[in-house]
Amino acid sequence: DENFPINKLKDAIQKSITWLEKNQEASKEEYDYKQESLEKLANPIMRLLHGFSPDGFPDDYD
Repeated sequence: DENFPINKLKDAIQKSITWLEKNQEASKEEYDYKQESLEKLANPIMRLLHGFSPDGFPDDYD
C-alpha cells in the first residue's frame, strides 16, 4: 500500500536520490531544503518504527 509509512519513506528516498543525481550543481540552499524536506517525513516514521522494537532495528533490516 502506497500510504503505508515505510512505503512513503522509500518513495521519498528514491525521489531524493533521483533529484541528487540530476542536480549535482544545485546550491547549498537547495540541498539543505531537500534534506530538511526528507527529514520532516523520515524522522516521525523512523521514531514510529523504532517504537515497535525495544532493541531497535535488527542488523539485517532492509
